[in-house]
Order: sequence, then C-alpha cells, then structure tokens
Amino acid sequence: MTRLQITTKKFPCISYTKCGTGPALMLLHGFPLDGSIWDAIVPGLAQQFTVLVPDMPGVGASVLSKEGASIDELAELVPAILKQEGLGACVLAGHSMGGYIALAATELFPNFVQGIALIHSTANADSEEKREKRQRAIDLIENGGQAAFVRVALEDLFPTEFKLTNPDLLQAQLDRSLKVPEFTLVNAYRAMMARPDRNEVLANTVMPVLFIFGAEDTVIPYKACLQQSLLPNVSFVELYVACGHMSMLEYPERLQRDLRTFVGYCAGA
Repeated sequence: MTRLQITTKKFPCISYTKCGTGPALMLLHGFPLDGSIWDAIVPGLAQQFTVLVPDMPGVGASVLSKEGASIDELAELVPAILKQEGLGACVLAGHSMGGYIALAATELFPNFVQGIALIHSTANADSEEKREKRQRAIDLIENGGQAAFVRVALEDLFPTEFKLTNPDLLQAQLDRSLKVPEFTLVNAYRAMMARPDRNEVLANTVMPVLFIFGAEDTVIPYKACLQQSLLPNVSFVELYVACGHMSMLEYPERLQRDLRTFVGYCAGA
C-alpha cells in the first residue's frame, strides 16, 4: 500500500492510499471517520483491483482549509485523484456521507464513474427534522461538547450486541474520531444539511448501482431508502441482517465479496 498526496486549487493537501492493479475502485469514507475504516477489506480487493482510499479534507492526513467545503466540492476530488493516477474512470463506493459525495461526483463528473456503491447511504436530502438535529449538534460542538458529540455519534453507528462483543474495535475507532478537529465536524454537518436530493441521479444514470443496507442501521434505516433501489436501470441490493451502519467493520468478508462482484460486473471483468 502506497500513501500519496494531491494538491488542488481548493484543497492544499489530500492524502490517499493506492494498492493493487486492475479496474479502479475508490472507497469514500463516512463521518466522523477516515479512510482507515476500509483497512479490513482493502487487501482482498487489491488482489483484483486498483484500490484508492482518500482521507476526506480535515481527517487523517488530509487538510481542510478555513473556507470549508460543500459536498459538491468534495466530489471534485474524484476526478482529481483519477487524473493524477492516469486512470480514466472508477467504481465509486461511498459509505454514508461518502455516498453523498459519490452521488455528487456521478452527477457532476459522469465520465469518471463506472458504477456506484451506496453503503449505508441515501440519495435523499436531509429532512427538516434531520437538519434541526444537525444544527443542535453543531451548537453542542461549538460550545465545548465536541468529545461528547463524537462519543454519541460513534455509539449510534453500531448495534448493541456488536458494541458489547467488540469493545477494543469500538475504542480504537473512537480514539481516531476524537482527533477530528471541531471545524471539520461542523463543516461536515453543514455540508450534509445543504446537499440536494439526488434521487434523479439514480433514476437517470445508466451506471449500475449497488445498495448495501443494514437491518439494524438506525442512522439510515433501510426501510426509508429501499424504494431508491428501484430507480436505477441496474440495481444490486444487499440487506445485511444483524448489521448496523458499519458493515466494513461488522461484516468485512461479506462486504468485500459483494464489492468484488459488483466492481467485476461494472468493469466487465
């Protein structure tokens, strides 16, 4: 695995890893996480594919400027990284907020996308209730409650049984997320609050779309999103029983297998 950097007009330093050869797969992490959430599945995928894993601006080794960034601006990283690597297009797999970025990239830069995997994500915009909840979280973070917010946010990502049987994994993820700067957390929530509904992207795309749902996901409940899987011309749908919002940590072998099948289909491999 090689760690690389890219500088764009918007972003002074974006760090990403690259490994493997073959058709390209870019894994976009969610919030408040970094690219390390994919560590358990990257080695297996790299046996068949060129796997690119960026840290989004403000987390890991990537830098977020004081101006912040919208979801659409984050999507600009997809073609920027592909161009730097001399790659024409890739399959985009986005987890949660990473799925919002993947959908934006598909709408804005369709020539760079061969397929979309939405992993515990949605094309829906935030509801008014969701925006109000995010604003309360922003107020908490900006008034000294950053650590408390991160702990609660991480707790919500996993089912109770998984938390009880994997305390070390949960603590390791909490330690990483507690390092995310306050400004990055606030910017991410504001970006998510402002993102548009992108169901039309799913309805109009000619690309295959993979939907990964967790039956116990309370962050993005699958019953509220299942209808979206009927929109694309070609859909792959997987429901993980006894899984919350983090299949790459809860069911890494199955997620690796499902992504391998999907990327192979998209690339004609």
